[in-house]
Amino acid sequence: MEIALSGRSMIRRLIALYPRHMLKLLSLKGTVMRDIFEKGLALPYCSANVLVLGLIYGLAAIYFSQPLLNGSSSAGAGYNALLILMVGATVAFLMHAGAALFLWVFCRGIGGSPLFGPVYMGLGAAAIAFWPVAPGLAALQAGCLGPVLAVFTLVAAVNAAAVVYAALRTVTGLSHLKMTIAAVVSLIYIACFMYLWT
Repeated sequence: MEIALSGRSMIRRLIALYPRHMLKLLSLKGTVMRDIFEKGLALPYCSANVLVLGLIYGLAAIYFSQPLLNGSSSAGAGYNALLILMVGATVAFLMHAGAALFLWVFCRGIGGSPLFGPVYMGLGAAAIAFWPVAPGLAALQAGCLGPVLAVFTLVAAVNAAAVVYAALRTVTGLSHLKMTIAAVVSLIYIACFMYLWT
């Protein structure tokens, strides 16, 4: 009975605090991460934001890939929308874990917190800033090209990077200079990794 009550109180607390915390985070007030960790909400926020990011990406991929999936090509024959949606969520969690690992290594290497958990959960909480990026990225990957879409996706990605910077700077305890160095090195490394992968 106590577990059920604590679960209900956690859900109530989550519903009451989530909008306020996320608005502060999206306003580049990374210090809100301290309150999130103190209240024990970092893991639920991380899980929820990364899951929703994956679902948004999956839905956008299904929508923008309709011509390919419904076309006469064998690539789209018998596609399962639910499977694509689930793959979108899975890929979001895998990309989140990989990015968190790279960021943790470089933040730790320059003198940040030696703990992986805060970086992982901080990046996950900041994943809300990537929600507008996901549809733009899915559209670009599906071949929907255009300057407005490209500019929108770029602006949304830069904003998301700023939110991640603010959140991770707080959780790692790095100064602006050290966090900037860690962020730049991480971006270069991840870009090189993605280039080699493709």
